[in-house]
Amino acid sequence: MNTDMRNVGLWDADAVYMYLLTSINELMKPKLKRELRPGARIVTLDFPIPGWNPDRIVGESGWQKTLYLYIKR
Repeated sequence: MNTDMRNVGLWDADAVYMYLLTSINELMKPKLKRELRPGARIVTLDFPIPGWNPDRIVGESGWQKTLYLYIKR
């Protein structure tokens, strides 16, 4: 099944993994804020979420294979 990622509900998600460009991460912010419960984890690979401070960075910021971990508050 194929669908637009903006139409997938995140209400029950405990963790979301995204490998999207920074500009798409920016577009996803309102959905993540609205639908994820406090304590949910968001992990992005290589591209951070603009304006959000990661709770943890694994690897070196700006290098390939960098993981950014965010915890929804």
